[in-house]
Amino acid sequence: GGAVLRMLEQWLGADRFRDGIRRYLGKHAYGNTETHDLWDALEEETGEPVRRIMDAWIFQPGYPAISVSLEGGRVRFTQRRFIPSSDDDETTWPVPLMVRQVSGGEERVDRILIEADGAELELLAPDAVVVANADSASFVRVWYDDELRSRVVARAMDVLSPIERYSLVDDAWAAV
Repeated sequence: GGAVLRMLEQWLGADRFRDGIRRYLGKHAYGNTETHDLWDALEEETGEPVRRIMDAWIFQPGYPAISVSLEGGRVRFTQRRFIPSSDDDETTWPVPLMVRQVSGGEERVDRILIEADGAELELLAPDAVVVANADSASFVRVWYDDELRSRVVARAMDVLSPIERYSLVDDAWAAV
């Protein structure tokens, strides 16, 4: 539960998340609430589809593996349920994901929502290193295609934070 809340807070941003919590506390002071009241307050404050995101994460078992691949000058994200014993599970989630790209001295962070049909981002530069789960904020596994993985591994010590390096190794081990 804490990991899913952290994912939402990181994706919305600390200030917007806090503002949504303030809205929730102000609206329901000294009263009773239900879980969806919190999601609705965060959604009202941020304009993001928080209730739909959180309902999927709370009421569906498991979690996703995100595949990341290069397609021309774009990065393509797809998902499937992480379940090693079955490749035919079609469960999907609206996945809030922060994606960091680094090329030369330039860096860009995008906040995207990966739906059932996936998502795409424009590549920052032809040689960009793509960190698909920036700060390891999302509760997902990440599978890079060969090209993107080789870029991440080659620059791991100067591009990845310690938690991102840990997640890279942990995801690789989970794939074994």
